[in-house]
Amino acid sequence: MPMIRYRNVLLATDFSAAAREAAAHAAAFASASGATLHLVHVVEEFAYWESFSLQHFPSPEVYEELKSNARIALEDLARDAELGGDVAAHVRHGKPFVEIIRAARELEADVLVIGSHGQSGLSETLFGSTAEKVVRKAPCAVLVVRHPEHRFEMP
Repeated sequence: MPMIRYRNVLLATDFSAAAREAAAHAAAFASASGATLHLVHVVEEFAYWESFSLQHFPSPEVYEELKSNARIALEDLARDAELGGDVAAHVRHGKPFVEIIRAARELEADVLVIGSHGQSGLSETLFGSTAEKVVRKAPCAVLVVRHPEHRFEMP
């Protein structure tokens, strides 16, 4: 059976421990195929009501600061994980699972790598994880990487 060659590998990261573990897998895929490794982080937007008007967080000013910090963190990730080859960093704004799927389409990802458990905690329990939503909707193959220290517990 011939080896599958990837042109574009997408790593979705929220900078959690599981995402760092996923980075090693994404780097291995990209390195083995000579693919471009796309690092994607999504700054999540929240809307809330205040004094009878809908407000958005982060504000444009805060978003620019978060975007700048995310770019620095993506550069640090690339350096710390020794991600060699062609690496591109992308910071997006919106709902994480929507923007990850959109990025996979736009970047023509052959495979998308994501950690199994991110930073969100209780909201994952209530609404389902980003990784789960990405698996269901992604336009390409998805590798969900579990952090070795995360224990599975029956619900």
